[in-house]
Amino acid sequence: GGGMFEKLITTTISSNTANIAFSSTYITTAHRDYKVVFTGLRSEADDTRLEMYISDDNGSSYKSSNDHIYNMKYIRQDYNASTWGSQNSTNNDKFELTADTMGNDTGEAMHGYVDLFDPLNQNSDNQYFMWNSNFTLLGTTKLLFNVFGSGVFHTGETTAFNNIKFQFNTANIASGSATLYGRKI
Repeated sequence: GGGMFEKLITTTISSNTANIAFSSTYITTAHRDYKVVFTGLRSEADDTRLEMYISDDNGSSYKSSNDHIYNMKYIRQDYNASTWGSQNSTNNDKFELTADTMGNDTGEAMHGYVDLFDPLNQNSDNQYFMWNSNFTLLGTTKLLFNVFGSGVFHTGETTAFNNIKFQFNTANIASGSATLYGRKI
């Protein structure tokens, strides 16, 4: 029924893969909003950041203009001390979803979600691609990060985005899973 999220697809990575993309096969007018849940996502290399790309031509190309605006905050817990940090941009060519780099040692994985609000612009008042996210990352020596934030693709045009891609900035995805859910109105 309306208002409920339903599972559309799970992508499981067990060997090095360049990215995870959800196409117009799953991003359709049958749903208004989407949620991508990541479990055990690991990079094949150290010092990487998770990025998100959007496409209005089902992945033939991805938006690369400097209209990507985002603000990511993080809390870093290291034994008895906590620190705050941030990563933001008002004119980037992609969305960065992690405010600090992550490693690839055993146990270093990220879990979390990204909410996508009306990527197909079905609501006539919506002129922007908007999202928010929340991730937990575990680093070596018991470093714990909670990373949360939001972003917008700000062009002022009513473009329908029908392909969303996730990848690490400098390495392949080594393992993990991503499940796409859609919410009907």
